[in-house]
Amino acid sequence: MKILTNKYFILGNLLLLLISIPLTLFFIARQQELRGRAAPSSRLSFSPENPSTSTQCQSFNVDIMVDPGSNIVSIVDFYLKYDPTKLDVLQIKESQNFPTVVRPVSVSSGEANMSVSIGTDVTRAVQTIASVATVTFRPKAGGAAQIQFDQNRSRVFSLSPGDQPTENVLFQVSPANVAIGTGSCPTASITPSPSPTGVIQPTGAISPTPTPAIIPTNVPTATP
Repeated sequence: MKILTNKYFILGNLLLLLISIPLTLFFIARQQELRGRAAPSSRLSFSPENPSTSTQCQSFNVDIMVDPGSNIVSIVDFYLKYDPTKLDVLQIKESQNFPTVVRPVSVSSGEANMSVSIGTDVTRAVQTIASVATVTFRPKAGGAAQIQFDQNRSRVFSLSPGDQPTENVLFQVSPANVAIGTGSCPTASITPSPSPTGVIQPTGAISPTPTPAIIPTNVPTATP
């Protein structure tokens, strides 16, 4: 029982208790933070997943879609990659779900990018699958082509309380496989305009036709 009255034993236990309490509180708070924090779960994809066009002359549209998962999406910053020998980007138009353009469209050979947001109204934050933008492509050659997201540069930002303002919550991306017909483009026929018929009158000054003098035939003879 003398050990219980040893002041060094008592001080040691008090010191251990003082150290363990803050550590215990730290680990409890950390676990609560991890449970409350939403993991990156947003996905970017294309709709339709397998677009097709019958000829090389027919342009087609592909929608960029976002699936927020457990996130609350406010900004989508997407980078596209495609085969420049098969496709050209004609236009990228933001959707009504993300009406504010953060970074305008930029298109180069085989790449295109744009950044859009919900704007200042946070109640518009996206929590279900929604369209981000519509891309119009023009085929350049027949065959198969793929449209992809550059996952290393594409980003999705969330307003979820557990997500940091600058945290990229993009989890997964899916490509689109394009089938382009090999048929030749129809040639428009030009119908020549018919030549005008009729007599073309020459232009110029018109000489007046002289009026002939009227000579009376029965002239009375004066009597001397």
